[in-house]
Amino acid sequence: NSDLNEMTNTLSDKICQTRKNPQLASVLIVDNDSELERFMLEILAGKGIRVITFDFIN
Repeated sequence: NSDLNEMTNTLSDKICQTRKNPQLASVLIVDNDSELERFMLEILAGKGIRVITFDFIN
């Protein structure tokens, strides 16, 4: 899906920009069922990354 690929690339670009410029807000979008969300939420929050959960439509 080209839209998903574009979104992923955009997100990756934003994360890279944020690492170079801490003033930019950083956001990570994860699937509600993702183990990443459950396991990493507090760690990411501690690093100042806001985690947005999203129900991906299968």
